[in-house]
Amino acid sequence: MMKTTKTVHLKIALLSSLSLALGCSADKEDVVTPPPTPPAAEVKFSTQVLPIFTASCAGCHGATNPPNGISLTTYAQISANATAAYSAIQADRMPKGGPALSATQKALIKAWIDAGKKDN
Repeated sequence: MMKTTKTVHLKIALLSSLSLALGCSADKEDVVTPPPTPPAAEVKFSTQVLPIFTASCAGCHGATNPPNGISLTTYAQISANATAAYSAIQADRMPKGGPALSATQKALIKAWIDAGKKDN
C-alpha cells in the first residue's frame, strides 16, 4: 500500500509540474508588442520620408515601368499612394524581395500621413 501511495503522489507531482509549465508558456498570439513611440517632432518629407521610399521602394517603383503603374519617386506620387503603400509596408508585403522596414521607419511614415502628408 505504501508503494502505491508514493507512486500516485509522484504521478500527481509530475502532472502538476507539467500543467504549470504548459499553463505559463506564451503562445505567439498571447505576446503583445507595444506600438513604436511616435516621433516627437514634425516628420519632414524631404529628409525622413523620401529617403525611406528611395531606399526601399524606388528600386521597383521607380520611373521606368513600375508595378501596376505606381511610381514612388516624387512627392506627388508618394503622397497620392501613401495610405496604400503604408498598408502594404505595415503588413510586411512590401518591399518585395527586400528587408521589411523597421518599426521606426513605419512610425515615421504613419506620423507623416497622420500629419497631413506635408511637402516639407
